[in-house]
Amino acid sequence: MAPPMAAPPSAFVTTVAVVCGDVHLGPWPSGFPAFLDDLAERPPACLVLLGDVVEYWIDDAAGVAAHQGLFTRLRRLRERGWRVVCVAGNRELAAGRRFAAAGWLELHWPAFDIATAAGPVRVVHGDRLCRDPGYHLFAACARGFWARALLTLLPSPAAHGIARLARWRSRRKGAARAKGGSLMRLDPARVRAAARGAARLLAGHIHRRLHTTVGGVDLWLAGDWPGTEARWLEVRMDGRVVRGSGFGSHRPGSS
Repeated sequence: MAPPMAAPPSAFVTTVAVVCGDVHLGPWPSGFPAFLDDLAERPPACLVLLGDVVEYWIDDAAGVAAHQGLFTRLRRLRERGWRVVCVAGNRELAAGRRFAAAGWLELHWPAFDIATAAGPVRVVHGDRLCRDPGYHLFAACARGFWARALLTLLPSPAAHGIARLARWRSRRKGAARAKGGSLMRLDPARVRAAARGAARLLAGHIHRRLHTTVGGVDLWLAGDWPGTEARWLEVRMDGRVVRGSGFGSHRPGSS
């Protein structure tokens, strides 16, 4: 009997997932819309948004209307064969049915695994990797039934006003912490727990772009999207992770 044929080398450099984090779409310039337009011209794969896609999200009609451009582009990707996944971040604590339906995307929390030949590459937002007991308590409450029910009962302007105030306070708090070194916030025990059973861990949240080892875990930080700059990670079939970056209308695929 002839030995089984080995897979062609090209099969192991194929991009199986494009991972983007901390885009923070809002009323300011962003390279993300142009990035999605360019991505739609590539062979379909899996787009994974690791959270904080928008500046804040309230799961109502006003939230959908404010981000129609984003959802139109995500639906176009789906029509062209892409799988679109979002791992909810701290800006999507209230995300639910409307968010997923508007963009035809899969909403996951707290993690999503990308299958590769080297084993699963796990994607998390990154907020749960940090030492921050106060935030963890707040997030647990905000994701609970009663907090979600309260948001549905509030008039839409009131709910959005509360969200904008919370985001303003969060930005001030984040700026103060950044001065003390954001990587110091990573808890090795939490990183190990999040990565258990995975080949490597991809995260965002602290707005650093870095490949490092924390608690023995191969950790890739995706970074944010400052201005019109685009930053993303590509996961290859063989398990490798490579960086991509560009400005404005650019062609994805850098490494």
